[in-house]
Amino acid sequence: MDGHIVGTGRVLGVFRKPQAEPDDIRKWPEPWVEVGPHGVVGDYHAGPHKLHPRPDPTRPNLRQVTIVSQELLDWVEDTLGVRLQPGDLGENVLIEGLGDLTAVLAGDLLVFEGGAVLIVTGPNAPCHKVNRYHPALREHLVGRRGLIARVYQTGRIGVGDAVLWVRALAGDGGLAEPGGL
Repeated sequence: MDGHIVGTGRVLGVFRKPQAEPDDIRKWPEPWVEVGPHGVVGDYHAGPHKLHPRPDPTRPNLRQVTIVSQELLDWVEDTLGVRLQPGDLGENVLIEGLGDLTAVLAGDLLVFEGGAVLIVTGPNAPCHKVNRYHPALREHLVGRRGLIARVYQTGRIGVGDAVLWVRALAGDGGLAEPGGL
């Protein structure tokens, strides 16, 4: 992998949910998750093709894994007085130490101690379901809800694992295939 390490962080939680629920985006904690070729094994967002908000077998799934930072959860509490619990924003991975993730770019890599490597495909747009916690939460999360990513390399992600943020080579844009960086 080419690129340079921008920062290091730590995994605070990992989450999955086997099926989507119409009014609830929360995912449930696990001590560790297996990251297969198309996402977190057993999670409803995993798959090779676009699944959200409508399935499309002609488009790749750019949302195989979602990542949120503890710094974001702290910001929401400080800003709106709402204490979100880990997993409340539908994330698969909760990390700390890399800031609120707004500086992480499409094409950057998140390299986890257990071997999993994710390639960031962009920011995670907040859906209306987050307003269950506060009526203005969605508008406050625009550009801040964390990241979506594809699997670059399979492996495990567990609570307490280290994570490296690696800046992509210029021009990659998050669409490189495994082995392409």
